[in-house]
Amino acid sequence: MKIEYTLENIDFLEYHLYSASKSKSIKKKRFKSRIVIPILYSMIGFYFLLNDSKLITFWIFIIFGLLWFLFYPLYSKKTYRKHYEKHVEEHYENRINTPIEMIINTDYIASKDHSAEEKIKVSEFDKLTELQNHFVLELKRGVSYMIPKKSIMNIDEFKKKFLELNIPYNDELNWKWK
Repeated sequence: MKIEYTLENIDFLEYHLYSASKSKSIKKKRFKSRIVIPILYSMIGFYFLLNDSKLITFWIFIIFGLLWFLFYPLYSKKTYRKHYEKHVEEHYENRINTPIEMIINTDYIASKDHSAEEKIKVSEFDKLTELQNHFVLELKRGVSYMIPKKSIMNIDEFKKKFLELNIPYNDELNWKWK
């Protein structure tokens, strides 16, 4: 099976956002940021309540802590997206809109673009993940290929080919960046 495609900014962006959403360290960092700041606001509010005895100062800090907790996911979502948009613009400018050819064989998967050719044994692939607009073909060493669905003629045949190669399939059709 042969697939020819090009990747655009949005393809690289979706890959990075998907990877970030699955990263344990990024999940942990986002969770800590969401929890620690409201706790600090609450502690400062209690400090003012105990030392200043002004109830309004206490409530202001408590309200800021609650607002942070409630709105941090939106802020974080937007901040990470902007970060990865800049990252893609800076680091992928030479790979955007360049033709890529992928050949899927029973023993190996070969990929060729303007700068390199690669031939990887099928046994080195970890899984095929299906997103709404892309397939992510992951290697055991952590490298991935992003394949836009629009470049695949027959998606069912594509998935079937990977199942025949004993590469596990992962359905993430409902994944969204949050």
